[in-house]
Amino acid sequence: MTIQDLLDKCEYAYDERDFKKLIELCDEVFKKDSDNQIAISYKAISYCFLNQSQKALEILNDAIKLYPDNYYHKNITAMVYYDLGEYEKSLECCEEGLKIKDFDWLYENKMKALIMLDRIDEAIELYESINYYYCYSIDDLLFDAGKYRQALDYYLKEDEFDLIDKLKISILKNNPEAISELGDYYLSWINKIKYKHNLKVCPECGGELIPILWGYPDNCDLEKSAKGELYLGGCSVIVPWGYHCKNCSHDLNLGYKGLEIECDDDKLYEYIKFKIREITSELKIKSRVFIKTYDTIKEELNYFDNK
Repeated sequence: MTIQDLLDKCEYAYDERDFKKLIELCDEVFKKDSDNQIAISYKAISYCFLNQSQKALEILNDAIKLYPDNYYHKNITAMVYYDLGEYEKSLECCEEGLKIKDFDWLYENKMKALIMLDRIDEAIELYESINYYYCYSIDDLLFDAGKYRQALDYYLKEDEFDLIDKLKISILKNNPEAISELGDYYLSWINKIKYKHNLKVCPECGGELIPILWGYPDNCDLEKSAKGELYLGGCSVIVPWGYHCKNCSHDLNLGYKGLEIECDDDKLYEYIKFKIREITSELKIKSRVFIKTYDTIKEELNYFDNK
C-alpha cells in the first residue's frame, strides 16, 4: 500500500472520528516516511481529541522543529494548550500560526483563548474584523466558555433580543444554576410591567380616547378619522404620544401597548417591549384558532420564560 493510500485511509478515519484507528494508520505511514507532515498532524490531533495532551505535545514539539512554518501544527498545539488550561501559550501559538497563514481554525482558537483570559472585547473585535465566512459565532464561543453574561451583553449590543431567549433555553438545559447571571433578563423583567392603562377613557377628564396615527394616512385611515375613530397626528420623527382625548384634546402617552413599564435601563426596556410584542402576537394567533389554557399557551410559546 502506498503512502497516499494510507493517507486516504487516514482522512477517512479522521472524518469518522476513529482516532485510535487513525493513530495506527499514521504509524504505518511513518514506516515508509518517518517525517511525513500530514501523518504527524493526524497523530497529534488524534491524541488531542483523545485527551492525551502530553503525548500530543511530544509529537508537536518535534514536528515544529522539523517544520517551523507549518501553521496547522501551530493550530493543534494551541488546542492542546487550551485543553491544559494554558491559555497564554495557546494564544501565542495562534498568533504564530496566523503570521504564517490566515486560517479559520486558528482564528477560532485565538478567540477562545482571549475569552478564557477575560479579554472579551479583543475577542469580539477580532471576530468582527474577519472578512470571510466564519462558521463559529462569537456568542457560541462565549457560551461554550461559560461566559453567559458576556454573551448576553453581545446580544444587547447587536439588539438581537430573540437570541437572548435562545440563550436562556440553552442555560436552563445545560447549566441551570448559572441562569442568575442574566439578571433581570430572566423572569424579573416581568416585574417591570406595573399596570395596564385604560385605553378607552381619558385619565384627566374621563373623555373618550382614540389612537393617534403619526405619518402619512391611507384612505382607510382618512375614513376612520372622519368617523372620529382615529386622530391624525401628522409627521414626527420622535413620537411620544399614542392616544388623543376627544373631550379635552390632550395627547397622552399610555405606556407601551397600554402597559406601563418602569425601567431605567434602556436595553432592558427595549427587551421588555420585544417580549410584549412576541407574547401579544402569539396570543392573537392562538385566539384565532381556539381558546387554550394559560399553561398550554405558555408551553407552546417559543422561548417564553418558564414561570
